[in-house]
Order: sequence, then C-alpha cells, then structure tokens
Amino acid sequence: MRTKKNLSDKTLEKLDKIIGGVRTFGELVLSHRTADEITQAELARRIGISQQQLCDIEKNRKPVSIYRAKDIAEALGYPDYIFVERAIQDSLDKAKLDYNVTLSHKKKLSRLKQKTAAA
Repeated sequence: MRTKKNLSDKTLEKLDKIIGGVRTFGELVLSHRTADEITQAELARRIGISQQQLCDIEKNRKPVSIYRAKDIAEALGYPDYIFVERAIQDSLDKAKLDYNVTLSHKKKLSRLKQKTAAA
C-alpha cells in the first residue's frame, strides 16, 4: 500500500499546483484535513493539541513553528516540506518581507551536485 509520503514526483508536482492556490498555512491544513475527511478533533489528538488550538491554526489566528508544521504534515501523512515551506512563508508574509520560500532536500541536492561534478 502506498502512503502519501511515497508519492511520485509527478503526483507531488500536481499537488504543488493545487497548493499554489492556498494562501496561508491554516488554509493548507484545513484543505488537506477536509479532503482526507479527518475531523478537527482527530487531527488535534494526533498532534497532541486541543481542538481549539487547531481551530486557531486553521483560522490563521495562531502562528506555527517549523516543528508544529512538521508534526501536522506527519499526522496527515504528507511530505513535511510542503507544510514547513508554507509555515515559513506565512512568517515572512506577516513580517511584510517580500521573499518567496522554496525548500529543497539536502540529500537530493547533494546527489545532484555529485552527478554534476562527475559529468
């Protein structure tokens, strides 16, 4: 059985396009939670917070740390970089800093550098 963590690159690209329409971390969590038919109570239980705290996150009333973003991604079964990237972007946006965040995995980047050097 395939888990969401083992999605193909093509599937992840499609997911990234869908997520591109999501403007905030809270919207990202809400959209994935409801798409997977998980209640707020269940997701809150999985990540060890109250349902009210999760509601505050989904309504963008409470910022999240990178660690919490990772926990939420794991609880929903999605790659953590999607949620971590959005959490960092929210922090930059709230600070009115005009930057865009794009994360890349260190191991994949290292392999790419090795392949490039060998060529």
